[in-house]
Amino acid sequence: MKQWFIHHFDDERCLKILKNCYEAIPVNGKVIVVDMLVPDAPETSLVGKSLFQYELLMMYVNTGGKEKTRREFESLAKETGFSHIQVPCSAYNISVVEFYKSF
Repeated sequence: MKQWFIHHFDDERCLKILKNCYEAIPVNGKVIVVDMLVPDAPETSLVGKSLFQYELLMMYVNTGGKEKTRREFESLAKETGFSHIQVPCSAYNISVVEFYKSF
């Protein structure tokens, strides 16, 4: 399980990390990531504005770091060999994202 961690890196580093995880787990294994899951389209709510500010902070503090959308997590999963992802739990844009090695 990786928590509050994927958003620190650019996509290239995320791919390396997830590929290493993929190779380390068994055939029916999964990797669990707890991180922010931002909406595809900007929101005007207070939570949406807070996420935008947090995204700016991530870009400032972590060169290349950024929060990711579900589509971006799905893309990372496919590129590293995972069959699919699931998001079984979300609250206040903090989500549990499960990367499955096979169906």
